[in-house]
Amino acid sequence: MRRAAFLLVILVLAISILGPKTALAQPSAGATWSSDIIYFNLSTITSSTGYENLTLAFNNNGTPIPVNTDKISYQYYSNTILAGHIGQNFAGSAVLSAEVPVVAVYKQVSSSSNPYSPILYSSFTADQAGNGIFYIPSVQRNPAFVSQVGIQNVEAVPLDLTLNFYAVGSSTPTFTALKAAVPSQSSYVFKLSDLPNCPMTFNGSLVITATPSTPGSSTTANIVAVVQEVQSNGRQAYAYEGSASGGSPIYMPSAMCNVGKTQQTTYYAIQNAGGTAGTATISYYDGLGKPVANMTTASIPPNSKISVSSCDKAVVANTSGKSVLSAVITGNGTVLVAMGKVQSTDGLMTAFLGSQQPSTARSDGKYHVALPYVEWSNTTLGFRSYIAVMNVSGAPETGITVNYYRRTKQGPQPSSITLAGTTTSLAANAKRNTEPDPVPNTLDGSKSFLGAAEVISDQPIVVIVRVQRGVSGIPGVTTLGEDYSGINVPKDPG
Repeated sequence: MRRAAFLLVILVLAISILGPKTALAQPSAGATWSSDIIYFNLSTITSSTGYENLTLAFNNNGTPIPVNTDKISYQYYSNTILAGHIGQNFAGSAVLSAEVPVVAVYKQVSSSSNPYSPILYSSFTADQAGNGIFYIPSVQRNPAFVSQVGIQNVEAVPLDLTLNFYAVGSSTPTFTALKAAVPSQSSYVFKLSDLPNCPMTFNGSLVITATPSTPGSSTTANIVAVVQEVQSNGRQAYAYEGSASGGSPIYMPSAMCNVGKTQQTTYYAIQNAGGTAGTATISYYDGLGKPVANMTTASIPPNSKISVSSCDKAVVANTSGKSVLSAVITGNGTVLVAMGKVQSTDGLMTAFLGSQQPSTARSDGKYHVALPYVEWSNTTLGFRSYIAVMNVSGAPETGITVNYYRRTKQGPQPSSITLAGTTTSLAANAKRNTEPDPVPNTLDGSKSFLGAAEVISDQPIVVIVRVQRGVSGIPGVTTLGEDYSGINVPKDPG
């Protein structure tokens, strides 16, 4: 008997999706972009047990578009599905399904001759959808950036959407937008500048509510959403996922204040996802898990956000110049959703969603985090991945292994590195970094790596991946990059 399909929801936000050897212009950024969906097979299937088809079904305004099919031929197989053959100026959604468990990330890149930061975000499984509500901690409209939001209906019936936008610190919506009858599996993709009642300048948060369009339908209304931004007068671009619910604490593996010659600094947007006003406390930890600073925000109204920097006056003396810091954001009287941005003076700007603590280990008693896309170019002008692993267990971690799987290798033959052991424990709330370059037998003959990785830990962890590249010939810009969150895999792959 064939196994049931495993559903993975991916929201494609590109203005123009490119197929192989195709070039289309993206009017909003004046660049040429291509889009990939990169997946990673977590099952034990091997070529001796047969192939499993994997399909990518697009929906644009409710109209299915012919699928792409790939064949998963061995254990820990990873590959790229090119989102071609769907026409010009597509902005919609995708559903990735397979008869074995897979995880995926979305990657959008510009041409090397006209480079922008890559855009990356992690996919959603069906159980991560928001049942009637979804939170976006930061959206904006100004001369430099206009947020583009994609909301996907993952129900079997059409949904009506209500979009409430809250300015920073506002207890009531600054403006509201409505979208009726979004078809099943389809999406509503818009820019804030498309909304007639959006102010010319806006900085705030978004709360999305969804209800069935048809009276008498099920009261459930599952949706997911992501945000993408491309700088209009520069090279920065990034995206991040929203969240179905708030939590506390929220873990941020990146916490920097004026690090290095390029002064890398982390900024947080913290949204109140509770029903009453509350504050947030941000605690910073060094690589040994030692508390180095903390600050408590002003009161945050429900649904609204507050913005803070790791260089705020309350913490800068103890955080400035330290590259191995991590942060824990705790809600006081409320639950939170938080996202982080890293910015530097050389053109770098990245975005990632803060993580809650994974609650469930696998049957082996370990926590597994999948990284579907890891790359290491043999030149700094190519993409290179840097992985940050944060211990969120509350106790020292003595068992963390990172397994790298090169795409061209047949079967489960990983190159591995131990990030934490009995003599090299990782303290609670601390982070540790790794990348493919120094791990024995990971790079190929050209000193490169393309594939996936899995982080396995005895205790709960969260992971983010920085993907960056050097650029030349652009005044004031030498580095472009983006972050994405590792995907916790709590269930055993069957």
